[in-house]
Amino acid sequence: MCIYSKINKLIYKRLSILLILALALPLFGCNKSQDVALLGSPVTFYIATGVTEGSLPYDSLKYDLNGLTDRFNGIFSVEDESEISLYNTENGETVKISEDFYYVLSVFKDLYVKTQGAVNPQVKLLVDLWGFSKRYTEAGYYPIYPFDRERLNDGGFCLPNDKYITAFKNLADFSLLKIYEDKGYFVKKPQLSVTVDGVTYYSQLDLASAVKGYYLDKATEVFKKYDAKQYFLSAGGSSMYLYGKVWDLQITNPFSENREGYLSVKVENEFVSTSGTYENCYLLDGVKYSHIIDGNTGKPTESNIVSATVIGDSGILTDILSTALVNMGTEKAVDFMKTYPDYDYVLINADKSLTASVDVTYL
Repeated sequence: MCIYSKINKLIYKRLSILLILALALPLFGCNKSQDVALLGSPVTFYIATGVTEGSLPYDSLKYDLNGLTDRFNGIFSVEDESEISLYNTENGETVKISEDFYYVLSVFKDLYVKTQGAVNPQVKLLVDLWGFSKRYTEAGYYPIYPFDRERLNDGGFCLPNDKYITAFKNLADFSLLKIYEDKGYFVKKPQLSVTVDGVTYYSQLDLASAVKGYYLDKATEVFKKYDAKQYFLSAGGSSMYLYGKVWDLQITNPFSENREGYLSVKVENEFVSTSGTYENCYLLDGVKYSHIIDGNTGKPTESNIVSATVIGDSGILTDILSTALVNMGTEKAVDFMKTYPDYDYVLINADKSLTASVDVTYL
């Protein structure tokens, strides 16, 4: 079986805006700025000029956000000489890391246990194996690893061999990674390796499912410093923070190719994150393969949830939890969220039914 990469086959859709503000921005009177890319995704912020004009040093705020973005890219980008890239080249070594890296790993360690592996940042090789790394979408793609597949005449790829799925799943035991503090922050990389056809592979991390939310946690601190009264931040479109008023927020219709608004929820001074299987996926023989990988199976999730939105007071938690809920499926997700009573959720299921802890309005 092979992956089809043509646009009309839904292959490799670039991650688009998952949340749409039900707001006429010109009427609202906002300044808009698009910052440098955070892990390849735009960071956008809107500020209500009517409540900040004359008091908010806009250029200074933008300068601080640019600095924060550069800092995060230097730690978490998987394509550059970042902290995480250097970590991924090690095997079984103790590595000194930044406080930000340490904090993200600590949150993942906690949620990995609580969700029974429904969220797992140690699936980087599986993400690559299933064809969801950026390199697969590039026009100049060519195989560089033994598990890579040649691009076919129709532009697609064959699905990965089972021996690699099994091998890379064995590298995804995140419980073996250790972190600690001792006059600094350290991570002990697990001595995990697998050998397939004479080639040895080691465990790797990809923290992208938390970084956008964590970035917003830090960005809100910048806005508090400047006493901004009414604004929202969007990181990559899938994570947001909305402050200063009650905002009407639209959740995208996962069943529509046009991605118009589907549901509306009200949000005030909260973080929002959406994950779903309807973007960055491909369809083959009637089976959809999503970029959300289940580390317990080594395969794209087979969950009945196509879109999970989480609303709460932490950007990093809403970001990670939205991915975890998709992997869990509706029944387990609803039961799990009882442990987070202060967080709301909206689950859109494959049968088009809705499961939500907050009032929603169909559009």
